Amino acid sequence: QPNGKLIIGGGFNTVKGLSRSGLARLNADGSGDASFEMGLTSVGAVRSLALQPDGKILVGHASGIARLNPDGSRDTNFVSPSILDDNLIAVGVLAVALQSDDKILIGGYFTIVNGFLRNGIARLNPDGSLDSAFDPGSGVQGFFPLISAFAVQSNGKIFIGGAFLGYNG
Repeated sequence: QPNGKLIIGGGFNTVKGLSRSGLARLNADGSGDASFEMGLTSVGAVRSLALQPDGKILVGHASGIARLNPDGSRDTNFVSPSILDDNLIAVGVLAVALQSDDKILIGGYFTIVNGFLRNGIARLNPDGSLDSAFDPGSGVQGFFPLISAFAVQSNGKIFIGGAFLGYNG
């Protein structure tokens, strides 16, 4: 964060002696920041984080995505999308990336976002709603296909990484 503090995520329950479930903040000296309380419950393991220019924190977790204010409280202006898997095996947002227009890329293991087919990749508007103009076609294919990494070029092109055999056929 601009103040030198560091946000960390993962599959932990304690950090530096503080009870923290999957998300914590460290002070610049590496000590635990007791003032940072995550405004989310039951998110499971945190798999990805992205810091927005305004200081808000995007949190990709075992059941979806949420946005926190810089102090860790839940951003009530962000409507977390409904993320499902039609095979009912698992669901999770493993990768989050910001684009220059403040739109949010999410990748992971899912097939449906807000009722639309989105195999492993979707783009959200800044408020969390699905950007229906971004159509990845059939998305990623394979046995248990998922996207776990993004890189966004300055020209807006997107690189994806993960476990899949093909993309959009």
